[in-house]
Amino acid sequence: FKPYAGLEPGAQILSMNELMDKKKYPFGFIGSMYPKREEYLMKLAPFLPDDLVFHMAGGGTGNQVMVQDVSGICVKETTELLAENYRRFKIFFCLPPMSRLLVNKTFEVMACGTCLFYPRLPGRAAGNNAIFKDKIHLVYYDPGYFKQNAKDIMFYLEHDEEREKIARAGCELVHRSYTLTQMLEKLLAMAVPKADFISGDPGAQIPGGFDGLIDKEKMVKDSKSRFKIVSFPTGEPR
Repeated sequence: FKPYAGLEPGAQILSMNELMDKKKYPFGFIGSMYPKREEYLMKLAPFLPDDLVFHMAGGGTGNQVMVQDVSGICVKETTELLAENYRRFKIFFCLPPMSRLLVNKTFEVMACGTCLFYPRLPGRAAGNNAIFKDKIHLVYYDPGYFKQNAKDIMFYLEHDEEREKIARAGCELVHRSYTLTQMLEKLLAMAVPKADFISGDPGAQIPGGFDGLIDKEKMVKDSKSRFKIVSFPTGEPR
């Protein structure tokens, strides 16, 4: 088991049919390597084969290069490169995050058609696990059970069909139900009646007694969508 720093830049964005056959790295992780994650990785290592390489790109142990472009942030190019690198993994092993939520990386990796291993959330946060079905859309692993974690990793590395079936199902579900646009619509629907956004009624009110929270004079029409950009009035927090 050998942690490896660095991923080669992707040359192209693959189609849904192609990406399943273009995996280059057995498993790994892209993200911040703070102490909690470094410790978990080192405890997992002894249970994995010596010749298995964990490909990793992220900060923490000098394993991150920050690049600044004086012309500004290249959103399209960097997003495409990140997506291409996500697609190169057979298994993306998401090391335990600080959050007790399904972090944004969850949806990004699954949307790229890669089989995701994610730590099963405990206690009061366990309800978040229900968003995806274990071994159907992703694979939940139990933190601290390193021997079983390693066993599951090896099983899915050795059984391509089972692994890619999960990757495909997770990818299709995210694209069908969990795009940023869809999640924004759901969020707005909980705050303001959907009909008010569609009709453009500037008198829309947030349910629950927050009359007047929306400043009618500061509502600006977003030229790229049907939604409105709303500035909330300053003053006492509500």
